[in-house]
Amino acid sequence: MNPSSANVRAIRPMRILLVTDDGPYADDVASAASLRGVDLTRAAVDDDLEATTSSHAPNVVVLDARNALARTSRAATVFAALHPRIATVILANRAPERSVGNVHVVDKSRSADRLFRELEHAFLGLGALV
Repeated sequence: MNPSSANVRAIRPMRILLVTDDGPYADDVASAASLRGVDLTRAAVDDDLEATTSSHAPNVVVLDARNALARTSRAATVFAALHPRIATVILANRAPERSVGNVHVVDKSRSADRLFRELEHAFLGLGALV
């Protein structure tokens, strides 16, 4: 944990909506969430994100960019603007990790432990890990 987040704690538990069609990756993330006691719901990329968000009330949405980073970034930006209280994270292969506004980009190849640290930072409103 870095000094900027050492004293920051969430009032409510993290509830993640993972939007991906990558079954093995989703299984790994779901397993890591279960070990941490984090509520995680999975959705397919073609599912209606608004309807899924309304029915599951996540406070973190993770969008798998697959090979469409530009398109996913546009969708994430619109989603984040419409839902400013929901942390929005994009998973991208070999993309530089950064935060732009309240959208965070995370390298999909990182470990589940690193992903959850990134999700916690996004959830708490902190910038990307360095």
